[in-house]
Amino acid sequence: MAQMAIDVRRGVSYTYAIRFHLKGIKRQVFFDHMIQNLEAALDALQRKLDNPWVTFTEKDDLGRLYLG
Repeated sequence: MAQMAIDVRRGVSYTYAIRFHLKGIKRQVFFDHMIQNLEAALDALQRKLDNPWVTFTEKDDLGRLYLG
């Protein structure tokens, strides 16, 4: 799963060349905003991938996994 985050980060890095060639300040600002949101989401994904999946599950009163 960590490889997925690495691949996505590499893909995002290729978009910076697109930003360089955009004409108009409004397009550049919009692009910057979108990339900032994408990077924030990617950081959140990376934090989740770094933790074991069990930390995101619900547990009952005895500490057992809650299955429904």
